[in-house]
Amino acid sequence: MTPGDLAERYASACFGIALEEWIGSLRAVNRALEADRSAAEALDDRSTPFADRRRRLERMIPAAAPAAVRRFFGTLVSNRDVALLPRVLASLERLATAGPSARLATVMTAVELDEATRQQVERSVRSRYGGDLQVSYEVDPQLIGGLLIRVGDEVIDGTVAARLRELDGALRRAN
Repeated sequence: MTPGDLAERYASACFGIALEEWIGSLRAVNRALEADRSAAEALDDRSTPFADRRRRLERMIPAAAPAAVRRFFGTLVSNRDVALLPRVLASLERLATAGPSARLATVMTAVELDEATRQQVERSVRSRYGGDLQVSYEVDPQLIGGLLIRVGDEVIDGTVAARLRELDGALRRAN
């Protein structure tokens, strides 16, 4: 085994250990928040002092959680972003599975897509951006219809709302 191979093995071991600690802690707090639906709202409540919200969250964090994990949760509380924890956890799990260089496409729609439509969208997006692309879906009723696709910094806005804005702009310029 070359020194480079050995270094790669050690790095992989460190990466795995760090992820286990983080994902385990995030899952534990997420389970606690799911069990008490009002807790996430209370932790993001602007009328409650930060120290009180932080103490409440601290009771949910596993005792063995590293200091960096505790600071991370403090940041969520400070920014009133505790409600984002399920999404943060899902993204971290995706990164753990695919690695930090994994590419992600986020597809936003006004309604939930059926499986056949999802497969068609994924084929289309992967043909344009590469087969290694992971695709996640979000529903936003404000889009009215169509698709909004984000891949890195690129946005493809094929929503009805975008088309209406374009039409409005064209009509304003015509007058």
